Amino acid sequence: MKKLTYILILIGSLFAGLSACDRENLDQAKEDPDGEKAEGQLSFASLDLTVDVTVTTRAAVSTDNYIIAVYDREDDDQLVVSWTYSELPEIFSLKVGNYSIAAYSHEELPAEFENPFYYGTQDFVIEKDKITEIETLECVLTSIMVTVEYEEELAALLGSDVVATVTVGAGTLAYENQDSRAGYFQSEAESNLLTAVLTGTVDGEEVHISTGFPNVKAGQHRIVKYSLDTTNPGGNGEDGSVGISIRIDVTCLLVEEDIVVDPGEEPIIEEPGDGEEPGDGEDPGPEPGENEPTIAGNGFDIHEPVLIPEGTTEANPYPVSVTIEAEEGIAHLHLKIESTNTQFYIVIDEILSTEFDLAYPGDLGEAVGSLGLPYGAEVIDATSVNFDVTDFTWLLVGFPGTHTFEITVVDNAGQQTTESLVLITQ
Repeated sequence: MKKLTYILILIGSLFAGLSACDRENLDQAKEDPDGEKAEGQLSFASLDLTVDVTVTTRAAVSTDNYIIAVYDREDDDQLVVSWTYSELPEIFSLKVGNYSIAAYSHEELPAEFENPFYYGTQDFVIEKDKITEIETLECVLTSIMVTVEYEEELAALLGSDVVATVTVGAGTLAYENQDSRAGYFQSEAESNLLTAVLTGTVDGEEVHISTGFPNVKAGQHRIVKYSLDTTNPGGNGEDGSVGISIRIDVTCLLVEEDIVVDPGEEPIIEEPGDGEEPGDGEDPGPEPGENEPTIAGNGFDIHEPVLIPEGTTEANPYPVSVTIEAEEGIAHLHLKIESTNTQFYIVIDEILSTEFDLAYPGDLGEAVGSLGLPYGAEVIDATSVNFDVTDFTWLLVGFPGTHTFEITVVDNAGQQTTESLVLITQ
């Protein structure tokens, strides 16, 4: 046993010695005999710099003024040297080590019109007395491309003072009426929040519509599109003009690139089944989900977050309301409140509760009523309820973060629908 232990120790010592020798040889390889760090060469003679413009114009771009920069990965990515692409030397000497090379279109700003930011990078190693070739380097769009569009019927009603202000991170651009330019925003995170605020006059009425869209990523083309919701009965409609009581919908479309449809492919048409049809006069009953309760935002898509704009005060609250409908009558209306702001969550839990039933709030009835929310007899058996949080949107301004109001309605037939109203304050 002692002999085995001795052999293992001896083998370990030999490996340790070899490792030390390897490190010494590596260090010597990085140094010349006089102690100076050895050098190698970086060659640009055959460098092919390409730009993927699929997301933007699909047109060729000039790379002459693109910046080519070399960074030292062994020194916290410190910049070593840079040139414009048109002024690149054929060969350049560097100390032995690990580097990266980057190419980019220009010095990026937080936001700018018609100036997409392209970027590409790759790592390389410089070895003693050897030439390292950089043959290809591809740049892709890393900013977020945003355009603003108006549905034709709405465009005819826009006043000359209409402006759509788009913000992503630290960048903000104002798209004036019918501004078709593309804006490019710096992507500060893997997932960004895009906010769009429409102000001005529509059909002679002042509007201020603020909407937030999360999960916006670098390299995407997003279209902020405004349109009229002609299903709203509040409009005039007789002479084609529509009062501002009609809803203006805001969507943020993600443009999918390179989607190819085979023109020779025939659509699949399903033939009717051979099942027995209902007899004459026989009521087949409602389709599944036909009479289920519905929860919809008034003037906004409840599936998209609502941005509470700056300037919201007690005297000037931001209007946010949701309509809840149940043909069978409401049996329960559950509300669950969550927030990324810990302080807000604690306050709500102390003065109210983070989860309760508006139909049967118990001792919370008075507190719920003071916030303007329907409860008790206003909810039980009702076929339509307006869930309006306008009166306390100004309170949220003091608690920056994302506040989620999960609404679950259960009707008298036992059918259930859940939607989340998400409010964002900055």
